[in-house]
Amino acid sequence: LIWEQPEPKERYVIGVDSAMGTVAGCNSVAVVLNEKLTHKATLRGRWPPDIFADKVGRLGKKYHTEGRPALVVVERNYPGHSVITDLVEAGYPSIYYEIDYKGKPASVLGWITSTRTRSPMISRLAAVIRNEELKTYDSVFIGECMNWVHQGLDQIPRAPKNQRTDTAMAMAFAVSGIPDMPLLERPPSFYRGPSPLILR
Repeated sequence: LIWEQPEPKERYVIGVDSAMGTVAGCNSVAVVLNEKLTHKATLRGRWPPDIFADKVGRLGKKYHTEGRPALVVVERNYPGHSVITDLVEAGYPSIYYEIDYKGKPASVLGWITSTRTRSPMISRLAAVIRNEELKTYDSVFIGECMNWVHQGLDQIPRAPKNQRTDTAMAMAFAVSGIPDMPLLERPPSFYRGPSPLILR
């Protein structure tokens, strides 16, 4: 689903929530945001990780700035490992990696969801929704967010059991990646992927 085409001077980030692509499983979702938190496009479906990675790469190539593809923020979970590997092998040059407080890059590509990162990530998404900063046309995303409730001692929004969160999580990854976009213009020193952008 594409609601707005890329603009030449905008920067883009793509949040990616990967799944295994089974018939009864979760969707794999990629959402495109610009720096102003306008939701430009959504890629959603049940594909094997390698096919999904190819689609994400093509989406990133479409939403580029001055020839540079969008920053892709892939959660580094089980299917996410495969998606990252396929993007690297295809020569995709702009994949998210963590940077510590000293400006040193992590040794792996991808977003790692942990007890340390999950609460700030969800809180950040909740804040941009609550403050009406996020502009979206995606009814599936809106529906998923409407089902979330505040639970636990930390009062962080969570989805009820057995409720889909694929699009909401992809959006959370994208929103979390936006502050780091200027720092991630170039691949980290440990990145040894192919130099050309070759997408199957």
